[in-house]
Amino acid sequence: MDLHAATPAAPHLGKLRIYFQEGDASTGRFYAAVTPKGGAHTVLFDVRGPTHHPDNPAPTGLKQFSLLKLYTSGELVDWLKARGSACEIDWDDLEIWQGRTPETI
Repeated sequence: MDLHAATPAAPHLGKLRIYFQEGDASTGRFYAAVTPKGGAHTVLFDVRGPTHHPDNPAPTGLKQFSLLKLYTSGELVDWLKARGSACEIDWDDLEIWQGRTPETI
């Protein structure tokens, strides 16, 4: 995990790549990387391990998928409102692929 990766707030993040492979300790994987516009490709996470509950011997895939969910705090929202600003994120060019890995994206 890269805790020091710069994540630009404006005007454009560039490309965000997220990969999820449901699996156990040897086959599961979660990967996230960012390439800011005009910047270098940076891997934020490349975690290999279980991606489902260990008590589930036969997982059947994802039932819900909230990939682009934004978490923030009430204090941040209040701070922005007090200054006449808003917390806005625009997602564009979203692509969801099947049968690819971070190495083939």
